[in-house]
Amino acid sequence: MKKLTHIYENEQGITCFDQYFDYLNCIKAEMPARLVAFATDRRRYQINGESTLHDAWLKSMSVSKQYAEGAAVISVVQVCLLLATHRTEVILNYSGVVAVSCSFEPDRWPSQPVDLLVHEFSKVEKGMFRHFMQFDRSVWLEVKFTEFSFQEGPGDIVS
Repeated sequence: MKKLTHIYENEQGITCFDQYFDYLNCIKAEMPARLVAFATDRRRYQINGESTLHDAWLKSMSVSKQYAEGAAVISVVQVCLLLATHRTEVILNYSGVVAVSCSFEPDRWPSQPVDLLVHEFSKVEKGMFRHFMQFDRSVWLEVKFTEFSFQEGPGDIVS
């Protein structure tokens, strides 16, 4: 299973974000503006709250490619999450995607929606970033990308 890099659990089993936010502060000058706005918004990581991704459900994911002269030149991934309130969706748009890895098969049943537990952005190399999302029951999603944007709105912005 993939791992988080800067977010960790302490000896009491509490998820800690202190090192992660320090890390983001160190790399934010290298990040696209929209990525900085989303990744450094602490409300996106809270246990409860209107903007948190915690306990969100994966509603959809799409991968698209644009071609020129027989070669793929742009890869785009769109991830739609239904927030825990079930009233709001967040659409994450990644472009310049070089890799997508995932495991959507829960490690135990019944088959029901899995909750997003924690997510983390990190720098892979100059101009390339990673978003790792850890859901419960060993489900995870990882996207490596160069550009990022997002939309947020009522729970029906993507059908």
